[in-house]
Amino acid sequence: MSHTPEPWEYGNDSIWSACNGEGNRMSEVAEFVRACDGNRIVACVNACAGLDNPAEAIAAAREALERAKWWLDEGSDDGCTCAESEYCSYCNKAVAVQRKIDDALAKLTPKQQP
Repeated sequence: MSHTPEPWEYGNDSIWSACNGEGNRMSEVAEFVRACDGNRIVACVNACAGLDNPAEAIAAAREALERAKWWLDEGSDDGCTCAESEYCSYCNKAVAVQRKIDDALAKLTPKQQP
């Protein structure tokens, strides 16, 4: 049994499947859903569209980013040894990439529940 196809959308206290991709509400997936929950459910389902196993895909992305970060921090013998001089283009690029990796990892890391 397969799940209801994407994209999904939320409206009128219900979640709808717009199977034809044109935004026409084709079938109701769930009804009597609070707006805050409905919008989150729809965002998650649509973001995971096409992924056979979203949890596995996120874990693989995290691992790849962690390896890239390690390589930039410690694993590369290439490049310069100037201790990140402000004039070194290699170091400046590496720092910029590290920041992007840190931002991506933060987005992939589950938030702690209060």
